[in-house]
Amino acid sequence: MVGIVTGGILAGLALGMLGAGGTIIGLPMLLYLGGPSGHAAFGTNAFGVSIVALALLFWRMSARQIDVLLGIAFTLPGLAGIALGARLGLLYPASRLILLLSFLILIVAGWIYYLSTQAPAAGPAGRAAVDLRRIARVAPAAFIVGLISGFFAIGGGFLVVPALALTAAIDLRSSARSSLLPIAAFAALGAAEYALAGDVRYRAGIVMIAAGLAGGALGIALGDRLPLPIIQRLFAVFLAALAAYMMAQHV
Repeated sequence: MVGIVTGGILAGLALGMLGAGGTIIGLPMLLYLGGPSGHAAFGTNAFGVSIVALALLFWRMSARQIDVLLGIAFTLPGLAGIALGARLGLLYPASRLILLLSFLILIVAGWIYYLSTQAPAAGPAGRAAVDLRRIARVAPAAFIVGLISGFFAIGGGFLVVPALALTAAIDLRSSARSSLLPIAAFAALGAAEYALAGDVRYRAGIVMIAAGLAGGALGIALGDRLPLPIIQRLFAVFLAALAAYMMAQHV
């Protein structure tokens, strides 16, 4: 139970502050602090994060902070990648998935820290017109992000945010907010694939959702006030430590 509550709070906190990191933080908490094990940990985590991300998405939409059209343009091709990736992930042993995920988390930690040292703007802030040229840039990146997200049954926000910012030419903070739409969709489809295989524990998921909503509310409040580079660096250090612990458990 400790792992489920802790995972929910930290997942919601990350989604609220960064629009990313919910599933990648929640999963180790379930695995190492008491929660479902094996593939059930992946499926339950994806289920809980998808609902928390959806709630935060509606919160941001009510404040008119989400570019819905851009989010949809990233989500649709990403879902095709999710469908394929989730099926491949279910065929892969859970222990090996965890080890591969730890390496991915370490790479992501380095990438996020690098982003924190760069100029804050990857493009103009705010909304960007969604035209065929922009969709042509966004779609391939979205499919690849979806494929990786489906394989690990994660929302993939740590990949969605920089990919959306770069391909759509918007700033990272705007990307982090709009990323909640594809994250919710990606995690939901990944959870559905695991649910069909009987690998979602719904009672644990409900507890995780309740904790995640509390963490998400705090994350939004902090994320709107703290400088983005500081948040990114703290998140990167936490992820690096988490990856090192996961590797030590499985190497």
